[in-house]
Amino acid sequence: MLQSFAGNVSCPNHNQPISYIDTKKDTPLNNRAKCLNCTPLNDAVPLKNALEKFKKLKEDEKQQIRTYRKNKIYDFLEFKKVIHQLSESISQSLNEISKQINERIEKIVGVIQQAQSVQWQFDINEYLTISGLQNVGLQLSQQGNEFSLIKAGYSVVQMKKEQQLQTTLSNYQNNIKSIQSNMETLKESLTTNLIINEEIVGKAAQKEKCLATAFNKDNSIMISTSEELIKVWTFDNGKLDLFQTLKGHDKEVTCLCFSRKNNWFISGSRDKTLRLWKEFSNSEWGCIQILEGNSFCINCVILNQYEDQIFSSRDDNKIKVWMQESLLTSQQPQWKCYQTLQDHKKDVYSLSLNQPGTLLVSGSYDKTIIIYDLDEQQQWRLKQVIQNDYENWVHSVCVINDKLIATKLYNGIILLYQYVELAESFEQIQELELSKSKMSYFDFFHMFYNQQLQSIFCRHLDCIYILFQQTTGRYGVQQKIADNYRGGSLTDNGEYIALWNNNTKQLEIRQQE
Repeated sequence: MLQSFAGNVSCPNHNQPISYIDTKKDTPLNNRAKCLNCTPLNDAVPLKNALEKFKKLKEDEKQQIRTYRKNKIYDFLEFKKVIHQLSESISQSLNEISKQINERIEKIVGVIQQAQSVQWQFDINEYLTISGLQNVGLQLSQQGNEFSLIKAGYSVVQMKKEQQLQTTLSNYQNNIKSIQSNMETLKESLTTNLIINEEIVGKAAQKEKCLATAFNKDNSIMISTSEELIKVWTFDNGKLDLFQTLKGHDKEVTCLCFSRKNNWFISGSRDKTLRLWKEFSNSEWGCIQILEGNSFCINCVILNQYEDQIFSSRDDNKIKVWMQESLLTSQQPQWKCYQTLQDHKKDVYSLSLNQPGTLLVSGSYDKTIIIYDLDEQQQWRLKQVIQNDYENWVHSVCVINDKLIATKLYNGIILLYQYVELAESFEQIQELELSKSKMSYFDFFHMFYNQQLQSIFCRHLDCIYILFQQTTGRYGVQQKIADNYRGGSLTDNGEYIALWNNNTKQLEIRQQE
């Protein structure tokens, strides 16, 4: 291309092909394209080298602009995050002001993104004329000045926008004091509306420690752990009657998970095994399979909604995923481990899935939350690792929906994370302290979300906390049930909650208010 160009573009002074480009700063524009007869050559650069250098300059300039825009988007998003956190700390009265601020920021980000989406085209052939080559020399002599002007222009726009935002923010903050008293009134009215009635509507003696309970799909059966045993109860409007005691585990049973489709359930134990139990035609229950291959205590077990995958975590860094497959030698479908996730560095205490079963969240003693999703081959893969800022290990996790995750730290701090589309990650949006006491101890009560009541249930110290999303959009403590409770669960319809009381040594049933 350069050879043919040299024969077509000639020096206006000597009618010879252009061979050099003068890049000296004080050279006049109309004297930068030179042939071999032009003198003096000064800092002239061979034509081919000059064009390559110029092309690289343009590419660098383009990259600088892209990087600068990307950084500005990030700055605006961070500023939006600060505004969002501040807006959530006050009552609904400020929502409209927050909305206006967010709309302004979205417009700014939108303008920058729209500019960023423009396809940048650079064609060196546009500069292969005498005037074009003169401009090549000029721009090479001014390395980067054009970008400085662009950057300065953006800085002016940014400064004006930030001034507008700061003015709005100042007005926004001035309203906080007058609204705080209204917030307290609202808070008091909210907390007086109980979700669960304090009255016990049913109870059954159980002196052995109970770490977990679970209900079947139609709430006609409840199961509870009793040291290394599992008790099967008939359940009728809060009334419990012991039907059968299941033996099989050698050590304390730590977790239970009931099928939402049929009458079968899974148990996990300190004996390092998972057991699958099924109700037979005579209404008797029995173990149908033992899942081994675990080398530590089972901490948590859950099922996906299709009930074709079981997830278990244990006292090491592993999460096992089990799948069902029918063996030719048996009519009974069997389960086997088909994937082991080993991204945590220490014990994995808690697991939770979203409703479609496409997002898996785990919490660990290594102080991290790990989020997994499915790849094209339906294998689980690491999506994000979240390190909490409190240097405290993660006791429990709970997926509220595809965009919102709640976690409880060992010291009773609740953290909520929301998925941010632009960042393509979950970011912390709220912190809630359940108790001023920093004391705690490990238990197997995993926090869970009930769709019917739209509430989060969790345990800290001796209390069961019920968290509800308030009118501000933030979660707060709606109710606290305090009486040294351990294992417990809620019926799917949210009508009954079963808790084992360590003081009275009995299972207690409460009903929805």
